Amino acid sequence: MKAPFYSLLCGFLLIGGADSDCKAAEPQRVGPHTIIKVYLDSGNPGTPLSVGYNSVAKTKINCPKDNLSCTVALSVMDQLCAQYNGDQFYIIVTVDGTQVDAGEGATNSAPCGGGNWSDSYSVAPGPHTIELFTDFIGNGSATQGQWSAHYEITVP
Repeated sequence: MKAPFYSLLCGFLLIGGADSDCKAAEPQRVGPHTIIKVYLDSGNPGTPLSVGYNSVAKTKINCPKDNLSCTVALSVMDQLCAQYNGDQFYIIVTVDGTQVDAGEGATNSAPCGGGNWSDSYSVAPGPHTIELFTDFIGNGSATQGQWSAHYEITVP
């Protein structure tokens, strides 16, 4: 016997009422990925930040030509250092100049603080450039704090 919510959901989706063969859709599953290369980078430059996008690091990657595409698993930690608590910034990552997503907002806690961001991105075979930015939106002065990037090239 179906649960009441399930029956109601199927009845709502099927014109003419619930059908005894109504089944929930199976979730789409992505098969396993094989890691073919890992890129690691980090730093603690202490360079002054201006309001807006500040380039932190560029990493050149490659998706082997014998693949139809690669999935890049992206993971970043980013900090800024400021005299006052509450300066806000976003962790932004681009692949070949295209922003991967809206970024991850973070707020520093003096003297240094930050956040983490992760996502994945599909690329065609060949060379690509990943760039990490600190998008500083605070009102005071700040410097780039510690950061680290972990990028995995996977197939499919």
